[in-house]
Amino acid sequence: MRRIVFVINAAALKAPTTISMIRYVLCLLYSASRELSLMAKLAVLATLLPAVLSAAAALSSSLTSPESFQAPSRVKFYMQDRQLIANSTGVVVAAQGGNLTLYGFGTLIVMDDPLTETPCNDSRLVGRGQGMYLVESRSDFHLLVSYSAFLETSSYKGSLVFHGSYKALQSPRELPVIAGTGDFRGVQGYAIVTTAVDHGLYVVLQVDCYLTQRM
Repeated sequence: MRRIVFVINAAALKAPTTISMIRYVLCLLYSASRELSLMAKLAVLATLLPAVLSAAAALSSSLTSPESFQAPSRVKFYMQDRQLIANSTGVVVAAQGGNLTLYGFGTLIVMDDPLTETPCNDSRLVGRGQGMYLVESRSDFHLLVSYSAFLETSSYKGSLVFHGSYKALQSPRELPVIAGTGDFRGVQGYAIVTTAVDHGLYVVLQVDCYLTQRM
């Protein structure tokens, strides 16, 4: 009996559904040789079908998996932070002795900071930084920071979640990035934070994020 070799080309793998792929194989069998009996064709189909179904399942998984896209690896923005002044973006909600004008151990601040493209306060808005920070050290100005940066630009849309201890008086400072959503789904990494503008109660922070995507 003449030996016939069937090759599934790239067109089969691009078929949108499993049914389309099976139809492709059937057409391939029909056109390959009219000398094959029905039983021989069915035998060949039975041999090929597991590979076809496996390829279809892999293709479907790659198209629907949340990890099938590439998240940005570098993101930079500026936080416009205003405390205890007009248009304040941070509010002290708890402090020792109830003195909400005192920054000291145990002070808790809730923030909603504009995130901009450059340090200028009239720069293009790229998102909001919303969350809280707590003065966690008695001797140094160390903060426990927990906030989300909700970002939307022409390049990406999603949020980055920051959480960790933050040595506010050091330069530069480092802050962990623990998660993300949207175009940042599955990321982790760290942010290098420096002070771009310091006017006392009005501070602009440069936040430079280095990200990797968990697979």
